[in-house]
Amino acid sequence: MSQIERDLPADYSDALLTLKELIHEAQHRAQRMVNTAMVELYWNIGRIIS
Repeated sequence: MSQIERDLPADYSDALLTLKELIHEAQHRAQRMVNTAMVELYWNIGRIIS
């Protein structure tokens, strides 16, 4: 076991998994917001063209 591994708290892997999940969820929410904005943009462009 390396010195770094000995210095890590016992719940480090659980905390890391939680942080990864939070990041993934935030990225997913951001992607949905962008997709919604793009659909709205294209819908408005089509409405103006027609």
